[in-house]
Amino acid sequence: MSVDDPLKEDPQTMHMPLETVQLTERQMKARRMRSVAIALCLLGLVGAFYAATVVKFGPKILDRPMYIERTN
Repeated sequence: MSVDDPLKEDPQTMHMPLETVQLTERQMKARRMRSVAIALCLLGLVGAFYAATVVKFGPKILDRPMYIERTN
């Protein structure tokens, strides 16, 4: 590597704080709306899996014992 190589690690710049981006109010609102949309989609997916399980096994799945007694 040469001295001008930008990929070379400089010990003095390794401890500098990272630059952050300040979001505008509009960007923060868009982020919140995306988060809510993702949460609603996940909730719908969980509900769909639950409903599919109940339909597949029938409503009696809730009335069954949670353990099996073993006989010797």
